[in-house]
Formats: sequence, structure tokens, C-alpha cells
Amino acid sequence: CTALGATCMRGALVVMLVLTSPSVRYIGGATTRFDSFERNPRVWTAWFGNPMLRVRRSSFQALQRSLGVPVVLVTESNVSRVVVPGRPLHAAFEHLSAIHKADYLAAYVLHHHGGGWHDIKRPCGSWVSHFA
Repeated sequence: CTALGATCMRGALVVMLVLTSPSVRYIGGATTRFDSFERNPRVWTAWFGNPMLRVRRSSFQALQRSLGVPVVLVTESNVSRVVVPGRPLHAAFEHLSAIHKADYLAAYVLHHHGGGWHDIKRPCGSWVSHFA
């Protein structure tokens, strides 16, 4: 069910991006240097707007259990922690819909921090081999 680049879920195609990243990451204002991203893999996801319904929360918990790598959830309350100094979010970010904010952040965090992106949907399996 899973292949690098795409995964199928209940008949839908969800694009997954796995990128190697720059050697420097900025999270929460602190700088962390990694020699190799593969030693510190992570998968990003985001949720904005109304609280998650039970089904969505269950899918997020399944991501945490199944992917085999840390899953980072970006929300309104912590989005500032992923912003790289000198590389702010676009000024129009606050005017985007919840779905468009998540889409924008997918590109932003993968570009600046690397890793993978997964929408909050049921996963098909582990991502460990994709970071090997």
C-alpha cells in the first residue's frame, strides 16, 4: 500500500514528500545541528480551525503508533515554533483557510526542516524504511 512518494488510503491518493534537509534546523528559536537527517527522521502534520473530531483524533493517534518515527503536530498554538528566523510565514498566512494553512505549512516545514508530511488520515504502515 505504501511507496515513497504516494500512499493509498481508502481509495484516495495522498502525496507524501520525503526530503533530505539542510543541516541546520530551527525549532522553538533554538538551533539544532544534525550531521544527517536520516538519524533524526520526523513526519510533520498540521491541524487548524475547529477541534479535531473523534475520527480525526483516532487517525492522528494511529499516525503516532504506526509510522515508526516521531510525528510533529503543528497547530495555531505552536506554529511560531517552526518558523525559521529570517524566513517568516507569508503575511497572508493568517487569512488562509484551515486546509490551505496546512498545505502551505507542508511546503514550508519540508523546505526548512526536511522530513515527511502526512495529512491526518489513517496510515498504511511504517515510514522507517523511507528514512533509511
